[in-house]
Amino acid sequence: MGTSVIPRVVYHYTSMDATLGIVEGCIWATNIRYLNDVSEYDHFLRLVRERLPQLTNSHGLRHPDLVARIVARRKAHLPVYMDLPFVASFSHERDSLAHWRSYCPQGNGVCIGFRSASIRGAFLEKAEKGVCLAGFWPVTYLGSDDLKALDGMINQSLSHSIRFIEEMESAPGAIASDRDRVDLLRAEFEMRAGRTKHKSFMH
Repeated sequence: MGTSVIPRVVYHYTSMDATLGIVEGCIWATNIRYLNDVSEYDHFLRLVRERLPQLTNSHGLRHPDLVARIVARRKAHLPVYMDLPFVASFSHERDSLAHWRSYCPQGNGVCIGFRSASIRGAFLEKAEKGVCLAGFWPVTYLGSDDLKALDGMINQSLSHSIRFIEEMESAPGAIASDRDRVDLLRAEFEMRAGRTKHKSFMH
């Protein structure tokens, strides 16, 4: 969305056909691999792959094999939809020429305003009940040389996954395996990648 704070009203630019579906009560999220520019998703993951091995003394990530598995690329034969985030985009701008051009084919589309509280109520309440995993976040614009910001994002993801592991292991007899740790960290990074773009996308 291009702002660090989610405004009271956000706007969704889309085609006329998609508008009919929204009127019927559904906003479709798109597999992140099918966005107009896949590099948006790869940008953050590439930076993590390059940076994480240099932070192995943080958060107990001292075992090189564990770090290597976290930052490893997904196997090419896996389906592109497997475990990847699905996203729906909103903007804080109600009349953006760039968005009209990007999301409304041949100028034939609409811009619909939604109250942020309504989006949270309609979708995120289900996530809290375990029905789906969803979030509503502002976009972060990150340059390749923004190491301080990148380190903060990596450390936050590591902290989230560690807290989850601790909660998991608080159950009697529960022990998290290395695979659990890898899967949780990878999921954290991939969710964050879905809302992180290169700063050149700012307008």
